[in-house]
Amino acid sequence: LFAKERGLLYSDTLMHWGVVKSVLTGNWLIPGYNVEGALCQLYKRIRFKDRWELRPTPTIPHYLHGVPLYQKGKQTVYLHESWGNAMAFWETARMAKRGDDGRMVPTGSEQSSLLANANVLATANCGAVGEGLLRFSSLFAGKRLVLCFDSDYPTDTGAEGAGFAATKRAAKLLSGASNPPSEISWLKWGERGFDPSLPNKHDVRDFVNAAS
Repeated sequence: LFAKERGLLYSDTLMHWGVVKSVLTGNWLIPGYNVEGALCQLYKRIRFKDRWELRPTPTIPHYLHGVPLYQKGKQTVYLHESWGNAMAFWETARMAKRGDDGRMVPTGSEQSSLLANANVLATANCGAVGEGLLRFSSLFAGKRLVLCFDSDYPTDTGAEGAGFAATKRAAKLLSGASNPPSEISWLKWGERGFDPSLPNKHDVRDFVNAAS
């Protein structure tokens, strides 16, 4: 049921990403890992007022999701804003390849899929994109990095949406690392970093669900 609620195609995607349900509280728990793939943070998904929030374990800094699936030989890294977006993209990329016209088409072989030469990682949220992201710069060093953050509406006139602001922070931080990515590109939803024709906070998971 949780996989269906999150817009996932397969329930075992949760298992691959280490997502579990607490037998004590009933909360869903999402692991965060260091660059070696060791569990260092445990986030819990809770209902707060009218929305769901991901809360880190207090006093422990942010870590990345998906690191145990990382393979050093792959040359592209997709960095998503959240674990939900990353999982939806990851399971779709395993079953799709780029066709002759540049569009995604189904494939039954992961060796020929979009994931064949790509890793998928995720931050906890936009707020997790700060100086601490440099601790993970070795995962992006010499790689083609693709930043996939949300289409967030600006909250004030002339301001930037949170997703686009986080994209710019990540690009600036990682391009200035001692061993930076070979190139950095990002998902651009519109001229100002968001698409006004789409709902606020439209994300990769929404896009994948609409296309499937």
